[in-house]
Amino acid sequence: MHNSAYGLELISDEREWLAHANCTPDTAEWFWITGPGRERRLSADNKMALALCRDCPVIRQCYRHAAAQSNPEPHIAGGHVWGVR
Repeated sequence: MHNSAYGLELISDEREWLAHANCTPDTAEWFWITGPGRERRLSADNKMALALCRDCPVIRQCYRHAAAQSNPEPHIAGGHVWGVR
């Protein structure tokens, strides 16, 4: 959050943190995990996605966002693998 000249917290878009993420639209497909059921394995792309997460300056915001979602599709977000049993 940013503060005004008067020290008041300014209201902003809750996803402004996305502009600071290491991932981009060009890397988006790396974050989706494919494969049947329990046989899902992390692909080379998935491992690259996790590497992007490791040094991401907004990993905490991403984790909170991912944890609040109820998306059952397996994906990587906030440095974690989601939806894989």
